[in-house]
Amino acid sequence: MKTLYLLLIATVIPVIISDHGIVYAQAFPVLLTDNIVQNNATNPNETNYAKKVSLWNYTPPSYPGPISISYNGSFVAVGTRQDDLRGSIYFLDNNGVVMWSRLLSGFVKSVGMSPDGQFVEARTIQIVNNGGTDFGYNEWDTNPILYVFDNSGQIIYQTGSAPNSGYVVRGSALSSDSGVLDIFDNHNNLLWEHTDSLTHQQSAISSDGRYEVETVGESPRGYGLTVLFNNLEYSSVVPEFPFAIPILLAGITSLIALYRIKFR
Repeated sequence: MKTLYLLLIATVIPVIISDHGIVYAQAFPVLLTDNIVQNNATNPNETNYAKKVSLWNYTPPSYPGPISISYNGSFVAVGTRQDDLRGSIYFLDNNGVVMWSRLLSGFVKSVGMSPDGQFVEARTIQIVNNGGTDFGYNEWDTNPILYVFDNSGQIIYQTGSAPNSGYVVRGSALSSDSGVLDIFDNHNNLLWEHTDSLTHQQSAISSDGRYEVETVGESPRGYGLTVLFNNLEYSSVVPEFPFAIPILLAGITSLIALYRIKFR
């Protein structure tokens, strides 16, 4: 029994370090919050925890929703919903500067970006209300459009048209809500191969694991209010809450008191 109490004390006592005001704890249950992210992007066989440190935020004129980020966080694409018939795409650099934006026929349901940030695709739909009086009833999606842009904002593909852009866009994604989207140059060199879907993704981590972009806040139909761009600060130990320290101290004190009562 004595050995058991000693083992409990040794298990509960965490190793705590402080790094620029950020508290990390080891050997304590992990509880994730809005300020802590669990990231498996860099190594699928290893779980990493990082403190999110906001670098900038951007509030577009219409509600932000689906979002994407380039491999190293240099570029961010944000799709928005203005109303049931309109939306926009915004292309920002990693300082939060809007490099270009486009008003689209339909609100944006999904956004994708090539790893190098050279291409952006956006899917839009419109919602038509067939005389229903209650929000959300007697409605259906209509007029789906796939847009593909280069990183200067030029449309290189749009459903129902064929812009003369010097690129060739192919794949099953052109005729359905999901599938493969391939972009070639005029010499038939493959520039981007993308598996497309109508997925409303409101947070994304750059492939190098250094940055996260997310849509926060609540607005109609599940869209947000503001876009946050976060730096991810990793530690070799598990991040925890600052208020976990007094809880841990109270737990350790209680175990020591029980040990003394039992074995004095």
